Amino acid sequence: MDKSNETLLWEYFNLVLKVMRLSSGIFGMSPEDKITTILQLQAVIFLKENPGLTVGEFAKEFHMSSPAVTQFTQRLVKSGLIKKEIDSKDKRAIHLLLTKKGKIYSKTLPENFTKKINNIDIFYYMPEEDIRTIMNIFKRFIKKAEAKNNE
Repeated sequence: MDKSNETLLWEYFNLVLKVMRLSSGIFGMSPEDKITTILQLQAVIFLKENPGLTVGEFAKEFHMSSPAVTQFTQRLVKSGLIKKEIDSKDKRAIHLLLTKKGKIYSKTLPENFTKKINNIDIFYYMPEEDIRTIMNIFKRFIKKAEAKNNE
């Protein structure tokens, strides 16, 4: 990789991190929400869409080591959003499921998200075309990244 591409990738990486950091505040990742990080929010959404995932499958999907996923899921268990269930056929397998509280929280996310977005001006200053362009760029990036991860 030449120096200009390396610089460009570094700039891209820093922009993504900045957007994530700013999004945490804008989209209401607060202690009263019981979700304090974007990753925790992603986990709740992912478990809503993939109930019963094993801890190993979750670790693979989120690119986490076994100790990291253990600590991470413990925080979600303590917050009351997920529970762990031992597989009845394979006692070594632990499944992750949303609790009743987690299901309610995940159902209210779209509405809460819309309310929070309506309280900020950031999207009013951006033309719809720009927002759609950003979304398409992220969709292409995700598609390529997922294909690369599945190789």
